[in-house]
Amino acid sequence: MKNQPVVITEPAALAALKEIYENNGPGYLEWDFSTPGQVTAGDGRLEAREGALTRLNLNRAKLKGTLKLGGVETLAVLTADENGFGGIDLEGLPGLRELTLRDNRISDVQSLAKLSGLTGLFLRGNQVRDIGPLAKLSGLTRLGLGDNELISDLKPLAGLTALEELHVGGNQIVDLAPLARLTALRELDVQRNHISDFGPLAGLKNLKVLSYRGNCRPPGEEIKACAMTGRAKPILEEKKAGFNPALVNTDTDLAKLTERVLNCRFTAFSLCLFGAPGTGKSEYARHLAGRMGLEVLHKRGSDLFSMWLGESEKKIAAAFEEARTDKKFLIFDEADSFLHDRALAVRSWEVTQVNEMLTWMESHPYPFACTTNLMDRLDQASLRRFTFKVKYDYLTLDQARLAFRHFFGLDYEIKLEALTPGDFTLAARKAAILGLSEPAELAELLAQEQEAKGVKSAGIGFIS
Repeated sequence: MKNQPVVITEPAALAALKEIYENNGPGYLEWDFSTPGQVTAGDGRLEAREGALTRLNLNRAKLKGTLKLGGVETLAVLTADENGFGGIDLEGLPGLRELTLRDNRISDVQSLAKLSGLTGLFLRGNQVRDIGPLAKLSGLTRLGLGDNELISDLKPLAGLTALEELHVGGNQIVDLAPLARLTALRELDVQRNHISDFGPLAGLKNLKVLSYRGNCRPPGEEIKACAMTGRAKPILEEKKAGFNPALVNTDTDLAKLTERVLNCRFTAFSLCLFGAPGTGKSEYARHLAGRMGLEVLHKRGSDLFSMWLGESEKKIAAAFEEARTDKKFLIFDEADSFLHDRALAVRSWEVTQVNEMLTWMESHPYPFACTTNLMDRLDQASLRRFTFKVKYDYLTLDQARLAFRHFFGLDYEIKLEALTPGDFTLAARKAAILGLSEPAELAELLAQEQEAKGVKSAGIGFIS
């Protein structure tokens, strides 16, 4: 395989890459290679030898000025979040498929028009006003332009008919008419704009998730009207919890854990994610699988248990075998149901099920995760087999405020101490059905979710 040099013409960028390599070995530089590769940096060049550079992560690398990078045909994923550069000059990257440049100072996106192979582009938290150049990126399926605050005209997006996911919340948008032709859209976030007419969305038959809080009025009447004409009615749901690192409270830095996992080639590891329901355990496992480029194989207790003797053990073995054969990321929910403490077992099959799990956990060559709300019920031998054990707790008060903004598009500080992202998801769904939008009403829905867990609300407070 030919050497693939990455030509760095910005001194600060080269210095940052050298520092990352010196401190972390291969670190944030990832290859697709069959034999170990080498990296050399110097004289304005960074070279990946004995392999092809496919992913480059420059998050928080303190890059300023203009990000200039090019000369590598195999680079598929480039990420440079939270730096501070305002310019971008990306040449000679024909294989680039995903570009993430969130929370910088980018205002001009003209150079991105040359990246015709992009399928994912994420520019949240920059200073973009004119998105005209993006009209040439016809292959985009995912586009994130949230919180640029200056975008008002969506006309350049009218021809991006492959778009399935679009985030433009936190801007100056009034007119949604340019989106009427984007019939492939499945998820749309237009929160915190100035929209009063949602009628143009009526014909988007594939739309499953619409996040609309913080606009001039909700989209109720337009959607009802389109349903009466016999056209498909979009399903209006608030933003699902998914994985958002700002909305998880864990004893482990998940962002760092994710980067470390991505930067090493060791795949035989496991995670035990434990804590209260709704805190985001399964969501993180799915997120990690996605970042690793692995398909998820998801199993619950109901998928594995059988009334026939020995059949549960066969299903457990089959799950691990499928994950190994197809190189999938295996996720077991409700792990306490099939890894329960053998010291408390009453029947012989309760022991043999755990033994089967332990045997496979010991030798499985690919990543897998177990989630549980009942950590104290797990067999002690299983705990020793987990590479990482991560505890999830309720959101802090600061995180609850962020969650209120994330799910409802409103800046309010809510004083409830036992909330989870799952509570916000459920409250958002209730609010959408009941037509509630006032902060006091939304806070009351959250208080009900907290009290349903047996935690009394000392009082609901929120301030603008």
